[in-house]
Amino acid sequence: MKLSSGASDQIREHVKGVRARIENRRSLASAAQVLADSVFSAFEESLALVRVFSTVPFGELPGANQGFVRSLMRDRGVERLLSPATPVLSLMGTKGARPEWNDRMQSRGHVGIPLVSAEFISAIPMIARLLSEFGLVIEGIDGGGSRIVRSKVGNLSGMFYVADARTETDLQGRHVISAQDFVEEHCVRTVFGFGGAYMLERSCVAVILFATESIDAERARELAPLSSALKAATLRLVDQGRFF
Repeated sequence: MKLSSGASDQIREHVKGVRARIENRRSLASAAQVLADSVFSAFEESLALVRVFSTVPFGELPGANQGFVRSLMRDRGVERLLSPATPVLSLMGTKGARPEWNDRMQSRGHVGIPLVSAEFISAIPMIARLLSEFGLVIEGIDGGGSRIVRSKVGNLSGMFYVADARTETDLQGRHVISAQDFVEEHCVRTVFGFGGAYMLERSCVAVILFATESIDAERARELAPLSSALKAATLRLVDQGRFF
């Protein structure tokens, strides 16, 4: 089904069906992968890629993920900023048009993005915009205090929306979607997603869709229940630390 021309009731039915498919999974990553698979399968005509992220404390990441994050921070000369409590925006589910996009551990740059400082976050336009539009902040991130993810707008899901990935820039004149080679090669037009903090603020999730056609904000918003469904289905898992 094409997102731009599909009937609203059909889209809502597809979104509704995702909830049943992600219930009773053994981990957040397992549920996130099922969600990514389901959404891409339903709207493949309109999508290049679907990705699901969650913040996970660095100390609770699997060894391979920790190694990726350490290497990233070492390359940037800021490994000293890492602590077991550092929230790492981690790729939990991925499905796309290329085979390598269907295994989160094959990701070259998004296995984990450590949210170690306000400066580090602001240097990544898409992440800075996403956190801002979701109404999320990281408390104590620069002061050495507790690093807690919280929502400024309660537990409602926020919306991330880039109408045209080829042209939209931030206040500093940088492309919000900085990977312009990816945008051009795969004809990415609108990028949008939804997410927010869990009720206990232990983590937050983000579901991001990279569309190959222009999707207006009203139509994109019809998929907003995706992140709410994921949070509802995995609240207990996150509370128990069953991320992977």
